[in-house]
Amino acid sequence: MKQLVAPNLDIHETAGWCLRFTERVFRIIDLDGNGNTRKLISHAVIRPTAWSEWEATKFKHSDRNFPKGVSFPVFFDWYGDVGDGWRRYGHAAIVHSDGKVYSSPLSGRGRAWFATVDDLCRAFGGGMRYVGWSKDLAGVRIIKEEDMPEKMDLNTLRIVAAMNWQWNGKDGRPDAHAGQADKVLQRNWGDVELTNANLRKMAFESQEASDAFKIVNEVFTERDTLRKKLADIKPGEAEQKLQAIKDALGVK
Repeated sequence: MKQLVAPNLDIHETAGWCLRFTERVFRIIDLDGNGNTRKLISHAVIRPTAWSEWEATKFKHSDRNFPKGVSFPVFFDWYGDVGDGWRRYGHAAIVHSDGKVYSSPLSGRGRAWFATVDDLCRAFGGGMRYVGWSKDLAGVRIIKEEDMPEKMDLNTLRIVAAMNWQWNGKDGRPDAHAGQADKVLQRNWGDVELTNANLRKMAFESQEASDAFKIVNEVFTERDTLRKKLADIKPGEAEQKLQAIKDALGVK
């Protein structure tokens, strides 16, 4: 799993403002000099309660299979009254990459941390119940799965072989590398990740590339030798030597 938004745990918040604490930790919002909320990410959607945020998350998991080494939001079900009547507020907190659970405090101002989500539920009480974790918060992706590198497919291998190794056929033609050549490509390169570094290695640094460059150099050397011979031909010998060179090249 990859961390997209790095958490800032140096946040102190007032008790009862759990969602605001969580959003501040993940740098989605901040407070201005007058204590008013301002968005740091323009497309973020700020919701009124932790429960409404849990319901709106798109990448939620109602399990305890927490990803390792990353920080992400966790959510709890809770009914209570924090000043504007009895309602389903829920609760939001953060599981940090160290495994600890960070939350707004039970009272006063600051922050609290717990060893597990169950410890947090016991500390807050009031029937608080863990419901799940998410990869997003306020419409912002916090973590995501690592991109799996694509493998080189056979057509890509054929193109590199044709363009750089002078092997015959490319781009999926039915006769491209029929038989043994395809087997060699798949055996030596079929499980290689499709990256710039591997393409450079295959095209220019492999044994196949070295062999191809050697052949190309030999061809150019022979060409230069023939050019010199052509330049040395005397007028009386031109037709005879030209025919000999054509014969050597197989030109009719």
